[in-house]
Amino acid sequence: MKKTFLVILVLFCTNSWLNAIVINVPADYETIQAGLDVATEGDSVLVAAGTYVENIIWPAVNGIKLIGSGEEDCIIDGNENGRVITITGVGFLISKFTIQNGHVNVVYPDCWGGGGIYCGYSSPSLVNLTITGNNATGTLARGGGISIEYSNPSLENVTVTNNSASYDGGGIYCRHSTSSFENMIISGNVAGRYGGGIQCVAYLCTTLENVLISDNSASTGGGIDFDCSEASLVNVKITGNSASNGGGGVGCGDAGPSFENVMISNNSAPCGGGIYSYYSYPMLTNVTITDNSADDGSGIYSLVSEINLANCILWNDSPDEIYFDTNYAPNSILIAYSDIQGGYAGEGNIDLDPLFVDAANGDYHLTEFSPCIDAGDPTSPFDPDGTIADMGAFYYHQDVGINDNELAVTNYQLANYPNPFNPTTTISFSLSAENMENAEIKIFNIKGQLVETLQITNSPNQQIIWNAEKQASGVYFYKLVVDGNPVDTKKMILLK
Repeated sequence: MKKTFLVILVLFCTNSWLNAIVINVPADYETIQAGLDVATEGDSVLVAAGTYVENIIWPAVNGIKLIGSGEEDCIIDGNENGRVITITGVGFLISKFTIQNGHVNVVYPDCWGGGGIYCGYSSPSLVNLTITGNNATGTLARGGGISIEYSNPSLENVTVTNNSASYDGGGIYCRHSTSSFENMIISGNVAGRYGGGIQCVAYLCTTLENVLISDNSASTGGGIDFDCSEASLVNVKITGNSASNGGGGVGCGDAGPSFENVMISNNSAPCGGGIYSYYSYPMLTNVTITDNSADDGSGIYSLVSEINLANCILWNDSPDEIYFDTNYAPNSILIAYSDIQGGYAGEGNIDLDPLFVDAANGDYHLTEFSPCIDAGDPTSPFDPDGTIADMGAFYYHQDVGINDNELAVTNYQLANYPNPFNPTTTISFSLSAENMENAEIKIFNIKGQLVETLQITNSPNQQIIWNAEKQASGVYFYKLVVDGNPVDTKKMILLK
């Protein structure tokens, strides 16, 4: 009986996938809303170039894929008449759009904004999007660009710029959610209170990788604010942000974020130009904090916090690198194998000019004769060139004399949805017609063995489906190869 039921279930799922259809807007339906309203699970709504003035309510259907012609020429405009897109309770994909001019005015006790996109109790995959010029107003309005509540979002190749919220999260507000942000630019957003660029609150686990957070402002946490949350930041640049209270770059309240290969520069606030930590326990590894300004704690301001630094550089933060607020319980800070201007007691610490390439113009790579090269903790993992870890966010590659640890937002917009998946996933990309003639997707297992090559010549809608029915569950890597040269690689998970 169990076998019969399993066969029926598999046939049903396979039949559902085979019956998925493509709905074209405006060819089949004049509006995006009309196209979504007739879509069923697994369907794709493909939108041609143009500006669509709509305030979309997402249907209660899982697995719909909404794909535009490209961020540059496919625009959903809210016309300041409400949220651009409202989604609750489903998993979905939105890709290749600009989402703009959304406005929501929230009235207490409601506090969820999301002028551009609101996601509640959802599993969104937001890929290759620009979220701009949206706002959330009202006494407790949160999330000018995107508001995410009790959800598990994945954001990749997303630009969030020039949005505002009258309370928290000018660009993005996340609450009670597990979030993944990759290859993102978050700039020019404004919040009235916490988190000009991003605010992460309420036991949230956030991962940011290859993210640029710049030119945002708020009362606390001009770039990003962590409140009762955990986070992992890898290869992130936080620069040019400001706060009117504390944490020009980063605000941490009762939070435990970890920073690895992170640059925090040219941020400003009265307290904690780079980082303002209160009742928190951040961990910093290979972080460069430089050229930030504040009245106290230009680099780091610590209030009742436990802070650990290794392989870091704190230099030219005016007037001081580290400030302890002694009006409350004692602070604890452990610094090792780091370059601290003015010196700091601890194993392996130095007080020497790091010799940046061009600090005046924001280039904080190490030059050939920097004292920070090979000066990190000798027990740390080696740098990719096989030498002892350097100090700071960017290691100096001694084989070729350059830095290989750059933040690069990919131009190929490689992504897949869903992820995790079983057994099929749609791999999308952005290629010119000329490049597409000689392009392919190579798929590797966790051992690095090639398992399949997908030719994408003349692939419609710049996407291709991989059916992993014959593969085992596990982690796979898919590599976009153009003219025989690998240009981008991403990870996906097959769960059976």
